Amino acid sequence: KIYQIGGIVLMIVLLSILMLNPAAKQNQSTSRQSERSSEKDKTDISDSMSAPNTQKIAKEKSQKSTRSVPRPITETCKDVLVHDQAAIQANISLPEKVEFSILLFPLNKDKYISAKILKSGLYEKEMGDFISRALPLASGNGNSSPSTASGKIKDDRPWAVDIGANVGFHSLHMAKRGARVISFEPAPDTSTLLKCSIDLLDANSDGRATGDTSFDNNSTMGSITLIKAGASDVRAMEKMPRHPDSPGMTTFGGATSSFPLEELGIDKNSTSRMDSTGLESEANGIPLVRVEDILIEHGLPENDPGSLRLLKVDAEGFELRALQGFNLTRFPFKFLTFEFFPKMLRGSGQSDPVDLLILVRNAGYKCDTDEKVGSTRKEMNEWVNKIRRHENIYCQLRESSD
Repeated sequence: KIYQIGGIVLMIVLLSILMLNPAAKQNQSTSRQSERSSEKDKTDISDSMSAPNTQKIAKEKSQKSTRSVPRPITETCKDVLVHDQAAIQANISLPEKVEFSILLFPLNKDKYISAKILKSGLYEKEMGDFISRALPLASGNGNSSPSTASGKIKDDRPWAVDIGANVGFHSLHMAKRGARVISFEPAPDTSTLLKCSIDLLDANSDGRATGDTSFDNNSTMGSITLIKAGASDVRAMEKMPRHPDSPGMTTFGGATSSFPLEELGIDKNSTSRMDSTGLESEANGIPLVRVEDILIEHGLPENDPGSLRLLKVDAEGFELRALQGFNLTRFPFKFLTFEFFPKMLRGSGQSDPVDLLILVRNAGYKCDTDEKVGSTRKEMNEWVNKIRRHENIYCQLRESSD
């Protein structure tokens, strides 16, 4: 009986162990999963204490510097070299959440424009404000809509023309505000940088930044068409002097002012040569094109200041020749701004600075300098002779009220 009782007890113990074992295994598994989850949580907390905080600090710094800190070149533009050095990419953030990337000359080559943009994230604040006024961001600005005549999609985005685009800061700003931009930039190395910046704009905007007409009905993205030539009143090839400390500052016509310039790519004793920038240029110079030919070729509407919103001219003394290259009454841009630099104007093609003021006034524009300039040629000459450097003049069609 004792043995029988002992056997029964042993059997009960064994059955108890067998019944309890799965629960133990399940508890053990749950415990291990809990430990792994805890470790993962610790890892996540550790990551959140490092990467996001780093991003937050970087964001705070970028906000203070307007996101103009040089960044690594992207895949699209990683091979861009100017003067055997890597270009600098700056990420710009302007008011109204207007953001874009721009390629710049190395600082040891461009001591003026690159330095200004990298320091403040801006270039010519007043010009930026004028562009914002001419190209307001609105729900309808840049939208496409069906055409009642053909049923096809119609592009209603405004037009802007940038003569003397340089590295393209203002052109990119115009495009980001929904404009179709025609940008003139004759310097080969500068236009290479601008083309790369256009490619970056294109990459960040789903293919709608370089003249692609396959835009959608809600698109407010602008486009940039790059004209690698100087804007003039004739088609020609000319010498192109440039500023030695700022490669994008170029002009034509053999400027003879006190503004320091050196010749780009022209050697009388050779059909071609490598200039100081490392670029090979033909001995007959850099191409000039007639502005009106380009406007017609790209389909800009005539007599339509509602669509022709903005014309910017900054050609280091070649402004008069550029504006003589088309009829401002045939293509009346609602807003016009131009650089006025009397010494450079006199040095480039022997232009009279007063003729530029009269041309703009006769085309129907009211400018912010009108009261200072006066109404007679004598008064204009007196004002011009007081100008020692240069200034940007901002104008608007007289019948416009925007």
